[in-house]
Amino acid sequence: VSGMVYALLVTDTSALRAFTIKYPRQPPAFVGGPPGFAAAIVDESREMKYQYHCTDEMVLAFILEKYNTGVSLLKQQSNGNFNRIITTLSKNGKQKVFIAGICS
Repeated sequence: VSGMVYALLVTDTSALRAFTIKYPRQPPAFVGGPPGFAAAIVDESREMKYQYHCTDEMVLAFILEKYNTGVSLLKQQSNGNFNRIITTLSKNGKQKVFIAGICS
């Protein structure tokens, strides 16, 4: 989001190491492009964004938590403090519903 300040905070180095071993960075999708997440994670992220209309911050917060990366996404509030962003998944019948929130 334009004008917003975000931070990634490593909260568990062991979990981060385990994640990077289990899901190693993939080669760039195009010459000169950045390496990326494993295909399954990218597919899940796209589904959240395009099928369920989640924002980029919702997707990243959810993926970081779901895959136990040991990393949290923080967003700076108007008072200058950073708060952790969380995205939860619930179901309404067979329909998935993603809900964004901020931990204080």
